[in-house]
Amino acid sequence: MNKKIPSNKKGFNKLPEAVQQKIDKKLADEFRNGGKGKKKLSKKQKEDLKKHGKQHSKKHMSQMKKDMKKGKSLKQAHNKAMKKVGR
Repeated sequence: MNKKIPSNKKGFNKLPEAVQQKIDKKLADEFRNGGKGKKKLSKKQKEDLKKHGKQHSKKHMSQMKKDMKKGKSLKQAHNKAMKKVGR
């Protein structure tokens, strides 16, 4: 994580995920995703998205790519995109 952990949040990352979510959802998401920065997609992820994109809209694929950069798997990103924007 790029920033210092506030003194009132020391040890926060050692708490169970459910407890972190109850205390501070935004901070818990940062810890789970390894910080605020977006990661790059791997070569395999890019190939999988390209194959997957033949069957879905540009809006759907854009949502999936955004979620995958945040650390979600292909399946998790797909399910979220289906709920949010559809096919």
